[in-house]
Amino acid sequence: MSGHTLASPLQRRRQCPACQWEMLPDGRLGVEVDYCPLCRGVWLDGGELEAIVARTVVAAEQSQGDRR
Repeated sequence: MSGHTLASPLQRRRQCPACQWEMLPDGRLGVEVDYCPLCRGVWLDGGELEAIVARTVVAAEQSQGDRR
């Protein structure tokens, strides 16, 4: 065994496409992404990158407005 426990089928997480390690969920700007703690890869589902970019633009615009 590789040293980490397997989750039950209902809790099973995705495997990293790069190294096959179990990926973990992490929230970024209100969007949950999956990352690999072993190879540090970050994997996005469809639409997640666009959501992060849109929220980053809004946050940057708000930050600019606060400085004026």
